[in-house]
Amino acid sequence: MAKSIEQGDFIRLDFTGRDSSGKVFETTRAQDAKENGSFDARVKYAPALVVAGKGQLLKGLDDAVLKTTEGAEQNVALPKEKAFGERDPALVRLVTLTHFRQSGIEPVAGQVVELDGRPARVQSVNGGRVRVDFNSELAGQNLAYSFKVTSVMKTAEEKIAGLAEDLNAKATLANQVVTVKVDETVPKDGRFLERKLRFLQHALLYIQEVEKVVFQEEYARPKESK
Repeated sequence: MAKSIEQGDFIRLDFTGRDSSGKVFETTRAQDAKENGSFDARVKYAPALVVAGKGQLLKGLDDAVLKTTEGAEQNVALPKEKAFGERDPALVRLVTLTHFRQSGIEPVAGQVVELDGRPARVQSVNGGRVRVDFNSELAGQNLAYSFKVTSVMKTAEEKIAGLAEDLNAKATLANQVVTVKVDETVPKDGRFLERKLRFLQHALLYIQEVEKVVFQEEYARPKESK
């Protein structure tokens, strides 16, 4: 009998999210991305590692995952209250053009920018003022997801291996200590740092058998161009 998903389970989740018009806004499935015209060859389409019931998904999707079983294809409608909520007029603001230019940004309508560490969409530029919207583009919309839990990681070793796979690294567990080895071929960019932090949080918060994580990272001198 298929295993029911429980809070705290480490799972691989295959999913596609669609907005109120039926357009795909996120997916782990290459075929859905191709059919939507949003396929990106640089993206690795594969089921995502998620800790069920821990707020790593939209509320409505997280709730639905806890009601399913491994291997079952499911569809769920998310009312806006369990998705991105209602649009908040207070999140539409006027910002001086000088503020943008100090950050090296020349704003244009429709552009998505980062202001004070938050994403915002430029609505208009008039004179020395820029109207920006900090609401999610999906705020105020009812959404729909199709999803399937493709696997459940049962042992601490399986969970650590899953986290290491997402980091393009190798990891071992011995005496409650995880040793993560990252070779020189793995780019140590911002994306790597995000995944490294995610590894630490997941291992120390959600895997009871882990007390310490040690990273061993290799770096090499750049090869001189001839």
